[in-house]
Amino acid sequence: MLRKPTSLFIFATVTLAGVAQANINWTWSWVGTAGIEAGFFETNGSLSGGSAPAATYTLTDFGVTQSANGFPLGSVSGGDYTIGQPTAGFVWDGSMVTQWFRRSGGSTNGTNLFQTADNVLFYAFNVGQYELRNALSGVPIDSASTLSLTAVPEPANFVAILGLVALGFVSRRKR
Repeated sequence: MLRKPTSLFIFATVTLAGVAQANINWTWSWVGTAGIEAGFFETNGSLSGGSAPAATYTLTDFGVTQSANGFPLGSVSGGDYTIGQPTAGFVWDGSMVTQWFRRSGGSTNGTNLFQTADNVLFYAFNVGQYELRNALSGVPIDSASTLSLTAVPEPANFVAILGLVALGFVSRRKR
């Protein structure tokens, strides 16, 4: 009889641990002179109570989902963008970014995310200054002074809930 509760406990623990959030997903957007630029970041860390706590976050992925300027849609993980000077990230005070960095914190004046195809055109993120730039000319292609950055809460943990419900049905059928 001890075996069933022990199995239930182990299954529940493994199921809940297996689907726990390992990273934080963020959406970003700005409205520049040409229109909306938007995408996502993935960083290290975990949400606390559905929001991102004040911390320093390291980028693990970056993507573009909308570009009024014709920049390619894609991501670092998809091979479309590169993080110019790793490690890149930002300092979050619990409600907004207070600093962007690259070169493992060696440069604290922004984060640059380059198009892989040419390694010349890039997104530049710096507090109060968000731009599309050309590395050769140094001239901004488009810019905005305000960035919307939001940590995306994970949906209810349906996989874990379904697993526990299924285990309950299996346990009842064996009796």
